Amino acid sequence: MNALSDPENDSKTTVPNCGIHRRWLWLFGFLWPLVIGVPWCLAVHSRLQGKLGTLAVGMLLASCLFCALTDIFRRKIYNWITYPVFAIIVSLNLATGLLPGWDVCAECFGTIGPGSMFAGMAACLVVALIPYVISQGGAGDAKLAVVIGAVFGVHDGLLTVCLAFLFAGLTGMLSVIWSHGPLFVGRAIFHRVGHWFLPLWISPASADEKRLFKEPIPLAPYFFIGILIVAAGVLQCLV
Repeated sequence: MNALSDPENDSKTTVPNCGIHRRWLWLFGFLWPLVIGVPWCLAVHSRLQGKLGTLAVGMLLASCLFCALTDIFRRKIYNWITYPVFAIIVSLNLATGLLPGWDVCAECFGTIGPGSMFAGMAACLVVALIPYVISQGGAGDAKLAVVIGAVFGVHDGLLTVCLAFLFAGLTGMLSVIWSHGPLFVGRAIFHRVGHWFLPLWISPASADEKRLFKEPIPLAPYFFIGILIVAAGVLQCLV
């Protein structure tokens, strides 16, 4: 999950030369997807079918992998990782969609055009805001979902985000069942859902049961898995 505290927001009294520090972080955020994405595209574009070998997906995977690591170990998704790759993806889509002669690069770049890009961004943002509002956590997951929508568009973008939520939910459920026991988890779900529909007959969840639903789940690793599945066309092969 993202957090409000960020290296770029730290006080100058606690972080020496924080202006220089921020510039290096943002420079890394711009270079990292390009350093990984460009060689990725050159190496595998002609060998892989679908979107997996494109520049856009290569850059998205590189940035999402870094976000997954920071989300797991620090429970943060940093703006200096998500914003640069977002800016690059938007620039490529605008260039291939609007500038003369750039359309020949669309297949290699993996761009989908400005219209599909903005529609995918909006759709993924709406879906990603649902758990953000419910959990009242950081907005890093929603920002990463917007980047996914910019790369994949509406259909594949929503598919990627929904797969991430599905895998995260199943993993989280198995984790709490393992740590708290199936009876406690079942009772917590019964009180939480039952009290919502039948408040006069079913008591609300206890404080311990409410804490069960507030345990944070790092979503970036599951976004990474969803990107791989959708870009590789795994679901199409299964249908």
